[in-house]
Amino acid sequence: QLEFYSFADQREVTEMLASMQLPAQQFNCETMNLEDIFIGLTGKY
Repeated sequence: QLEFYSFADQREVTEMLASMQLPAQQFNCETMNLEDIFIGLTGKY
């Protein structure tokens, strides 16, 4: 299972994963809030 954050749209992310030979079998998009962004950038809760 792979989890990551991106500001790219779903099409761009799917193409990027495919180019890395990581086909997206299950793809979930979630809207991030400020807390999610802070944790994603700093790794701190």
